[in-house]
Amino acid sequence: MSAGPKKPNKTLVLDRATCISCAGCVGTCPDLALDMYGLDLQVFQEKCTYCTICVRFCPVGALSIIKGIPSQAAGPAAAAPASAAA
Repeated sequence: MSAGPKKPNKTLVLDRATCISCAGCVGTCPDLALDMYGLDLQVFQEKCTYCTICVRFCPVGALSIIKGIPSQAAGPAAAAPASAAA
């Protein structure tokens, strides 16, 4: 009984204060894990394979990949995991 491939313990993090909503990262993602809703960048963590293409493409460094799942204790002003829920 196999549960399928194990997802790495990583998170794609979006710094919304730094993001300029250029949408350049959306077109670079081979896994369709990024999309724009108006001026709001959304990341679908379940699709992300952590290839780092979007991180390297971002002209302002708004995307990063961290090990583990960040704590919510930092508050909304801190860089938070990009998610499909806005």
